[in-house]
Amino acid sequence: MLILELLAAAMLGLVLLWLAFDRDQTGDPALDPATDSFEDTAEGRALLAIKDLEFDRETGKIADPDYHALREKLTEEAAAVLAIQERAAAIPAGEAPSAPQSARAATCSRCRPRPEPDATFCSACGAAV
Repeated sequence: MLILELLAAAMLGLVLLWLAFDRDQTGDPALDPATDSFEDTAEGRALLAIKDLEFDRETGKIADPDYHALREKLTEEAAAVLAIQERAAAIPAGEAPSAPQSARAATCSRCRPRPEPDATFCSACGAAV
């Protein structure tokens, strides 16, 4: 009886090993290193940086004043990345992109530079930019 249990356990182990190693052969794009992953895009890196910052705050690794300063900076960077993607999506195929309008950054006297380059009012406090 003990021999049957050992054989059954060995067979189960072999099946589990086969399933674990066979997953790489399925052609799943998430497992294929040749495909771009979300972390490799500018948008993905910006959002993952914010997520990591949130985790550091929740685990007590970062103080609240530092958190707020970094959160504002990372949010501005993420907004800039999304604005670039929106401008690129708005350009019809075959046209060359014009010079970026972000050379003139909107600046609030109270809240510092804003992520919206064409803003006339600050999105945080409402003051004229």
